[in-house]
Amino acid sequence: MHECFANDVVSRNGQEFLFRPRPARPPFLLGGAAEHAFARVVRYGDGWMPMKGDPDFLREPVRQLAGLMQAAGKPPPQVIPLTGLPLDDLPKAREQLAALAEVGVTGVVHAGRYVDESAFAVQVERLQALR
Repeated sequence: MHECFANDVVSRNGQEFLFRPRPARPPFLLGGAAEHAFARVVRYGDGWMPMKGDPDFLREPVRQLAGLMQAAGKPPPQVIPLTGLPLDDLPKAREQLAALAEVGVTGVVHAGRYVDESAFAVQVERLQALR
């Protein structure tokens, strides 16, 4: 993947692939349990995407990953959990986001569920209200 964002032409299995116009490389976030994912993050990625948004659970793994990235001479990792926010209680959602930021989380992907377009629109409005 790194090659695709660094070169206009990449060859694999005897076939050339063109990447023109070449967009800027997005951050590579890798998932998985910390003990298995961190070696891959340090080697190939820019950060970790855990599947839990519990600050107490994330505190130590985030600290550990930051240390591994620093030891490898890499920038601090992005940590962006895929989790749900309590959008029915915006003060509580803000509190959860603040607690996550305090332990080193750099962003959140809200994994909300909705049944139709109007329910989706409500979630978007509530997420915007958190800004």
